[in-house]
Amino acid sequence: MNFGPYDDEYYYVKKDRRLSPDDPDQKPVYIGAVPKDEWTDNNRTGYTNNPNQIMKFEPNILETRIEQDHPGQIGDLNDAISGFLVLPWVYDMLRFFPIRGVQWMHAVYYDIYDQIHEPMHFMKFYEMMDYWSRERSTLLFPYDEDNPDERAEIDQLSLDENKFSVIPEDERLAFMLGGTGFPDILFHARIAEPLIEKEAKGVRFFKITKYEDGMEYQ
Repeated sequence: MNFGPYDDEYYYVKKDRRLSPDDPDQKPVYIGAVPKDEWTDNNRTGYTNNPNQIMKFEPNILETRIEQDHPGQIGDLNDAISGFLVLPWVYDMLRFFPIRGVQWMHAVYYDIYDQIHEPMHFMKFYEMMDYWSRERSTLLFPYDEDNPDERAEIDQLSLDENKFSVIPEDERLAFMLGGTGFPDILFHARIAEPLIEKEAKGVRFFKITKYEDGMEYQ
């Protein structure tokens, strides 16, 4: 695999899918968040014209979590499908960067006991960025790029330096990858590595050049 000049600068940000070693049933430590109400569900993607509206989230597969009495842990960054539900220190660290396609929303999280955890913010990726290299990236299956119903399934990602070279670095510190069947979120080392150093929980970071499928489970 021949990587490009930007590939070593970016990290996949994956939900931490490891199971609890202390739980005989081996339930996941972090369970992720999903919209709790219709307004949040309708505004979890796309730009929101009323950013002061509070988004409401709850654990995914809520009925199962309640049945198992499994609240899970609240991470510093919590997977929420089209972005991350983050604690205040993460928001304070990232909010001043002019990142393309990202909108910050006020948010609250209701646990399985319907108790509210706040304040939080939702880092919403409202626009996908088609930044992957067609020349170097390897695919799991062939696909027809001219067919709007088909999306590439990438095996090994490489980023397109021709697209990156015209975008200021501050504007591409984070993005959701577009033009693929699996819209991964990637962070530049400038923000990923400080989060790693602070041992941010709820997600795991893997350099593009080091990642292998399934590492977030290990």
